[in-house]
Amino acid sequence: MAERAPCPVCTGSTFENVFEVLGNRFERCRECRFVRMADGMPESSLEDYYAEARASGEAAWQEHEDNLVKFGRMIERIEAHVVPGRFLDVGCSIGTSLVAARDRGWQAIGIELSKPVAEFGRDKWGLDIRDETLEDLATDPAFGSASFDAIFMHHTLEHVPWPDRILERSFELLRDGGVLFQALPNHGSLKGLAFGKHWSYGVTFEHVSHFTKKTVVRLIERIGFTVREVTTPDCRQDPRLVHDLMQRMGQGKRLGRWIGSPDGQFDLERYVRFITDRKLPNLLSNKLWPARLATALGRGQEVYVLAIKPLASA
Repeated sequence: MAERAPCPVCTGSTFENVFEVLGNRFERCRECRFVRMADGMPESSLEDYYAEARASGEAAWQEHEDNLVKFGRMIERIEAHVVPGRFLDVGCSIGTSLVAARDRGWQAIGIELSKPVAEFGRDKWGLDIRDETLEDLATDPAFGSASFDAIFMHHTLEHVPWPDRILERSFELLRDGGVLFQALPNHGSLKGLAFGKHWSYGVTFEHVSHFTKKTVVRLIERIGFTVREVTTPDCRQDPRLVHDLMQRMGQGKRLGRWIGSPDGQFDLERYVRFITDRKLPNLLSNKLWPARLATALGRGQEVYVLAIKPLASA
């Protein structure tokens, strides 16, 4: 029997089952409460998925202009701690963050395993995007120790089965005083707590690691970083909200009939029309969620962490 991998957050070895969904079993560390896909997705399967996935790139292109502003604000927070230098985005998609960083004077490099998505960013904006893993790039002179001033990950860490290894490599790549910026789904959010395994923003078949604010901070600090900022933003508009609520209530078939599917099965196109054209679903999806309260309570659906690699002792 294969040896169980220790918890990446606390190195604990005792886990308990919490739920099954999307054909996978999820387990929770008894010591730190970190949740992960129990049997894990084979790394080869993840790599094959991202090598061919186009949907994420198409979605990123649709959100490019909005994300330019969003990422610009994140990079501005980084610049409060370090002057522009070499910037690395691990999981950069089409490279919107690299465009934002380059426009602010950074020398920006990205990593994106989806080859067609990486190719789009290279062709569209002339970006330096590598479609290899950090491990594959270990011998590349551009990825030597202490070679970056900032490392940025926007919805990346939840996709990898070994998040501690990614952060250890990031620690090595950052110069002393360099900045690590993480943004990922917050499974300790109000939505995460309310909907559990039905929270479709956080629980997907490719999200193998489920972090809360507490567990991601604990992991980052265990690697050796000093955490400077932690925020949990949320948004009122959420097209998933009606779907997740109905699934949580065990009314998935009823939702399928409401959106007009004859067999009661969920259909994305019909669902989008349903929440757009029907008054109550539209109101629920765009007006009623208490986003400001969730953020104020530290329970927003995302968690942002800014951390510093400490200066070497004299």
